[in-house]
Amino acid sequence: QNPFAGKPEGVALLDINLRPTPGVENAPVGLVPKNSRVRVLNIKDNWAEIDIIEFGRPKENPEHAERGWVNRRYIEIKEP
Repeated sequence: QNPFAGKPEGVALLDINLRPTPGVENAPVGLVPKNSRVRVLNIKDNWAEIDIIEFGRPKENPEHAERGWVNRRYIEIKEP
């Protein structure tokens, strides 16, 4: 059984910093490029925990995380 089944997907509206926690207190752990497809795993206040499904452009730094938190106003969420 797929644990991600039924989770909404979305698209990054612009380049967004990927954070380790929901807030700007911690340094970014990655970048979500504009037009990247993401899966929304969790919502907390104005933040969305996401997993990048497909990058909008090639990944700039292989060390960057592909899962973390973004401000949800920068993601266009599509309900499943």
